[in-house]
Amino acid sequence: MSSVGQLYFFLGLLIIYLMAFFGNLTIIILVCVVPNLHTPMYFFLCNLAIVDITSTSTCIPKLLMMTLTQDHKITFHCCMTQMFFFILCANGEIFTLTSMAYDRYVAICRPLQYYTIMRKNVYIAMATFSWLIGFINSLSHTILTSILQFCYSHDINNFFCDLNSVIALSSTDVTSRKIFMFFETVLISLVQFIPFLSRTYESFLQLCLPPYHSYIILWTTYVLVHETRI
Repeated sequence: MSSVGQLYFFLGLLIIYLMAFFGNLTIIILVCVVPNLHTPMYFFLCNLAIVDITSTSTCIPKLLMMTLTQDHKITFHCCMTQMFFFILCANGEIFTLTSMAYDRYVAICRPLQYYTIMRKNVYIAMATFSWLIGFINSLSHTILTSILQFCYSHDINNFFCDLNSVIALSSTDVTSRKIFMFFETVLISLVQFIPFLSRTYESFLQLCLPPYHSYIILWTTYVLVHETRI
């Protein structure tokens, strides 16, 4: 890529990053400041905004620096840190979308009981659970990856330290890790659908599927990409 092309790429990426950053920051500020937005739906939306800011800030600044300096090196500790926050955000977003879908289900199917069921301590606990599960899963993957041996190529075939890209470089036998990651993906997928599968099939299709649509697209895409790289 020519220097002019690199400059255009840098400016375009920088503009997109700043738009995403300040757009999500605006959502967080509005939800915190405006009393009318202190509802479960906007609380979860605020969590999604935090996830978006964290995930983009994990990868994009380093990519911008590499574009300017043409220095594509990253230290092992920085790589593990990047991987940790990326997995944390991916898990946090998935579980937060699930919480939002359940919130919409209660609002549509049980409107008279909505404020009784979705009390403040309930949706705060749901958000805390989403982040906690993401933290534990991310920490476990990061620790298990950091103890692998890397004796061959150190060139990551990606623009950030993705879990599968890093594992592919290891000289250690990672068959058990791949099997574990596959069953973990299946387990998380099933756990996410349990609250909805417990309802009648007709009610699920009519009322739960529309708010759950974005989650289905996100998780299906994640699973397909994940399994393809494995």
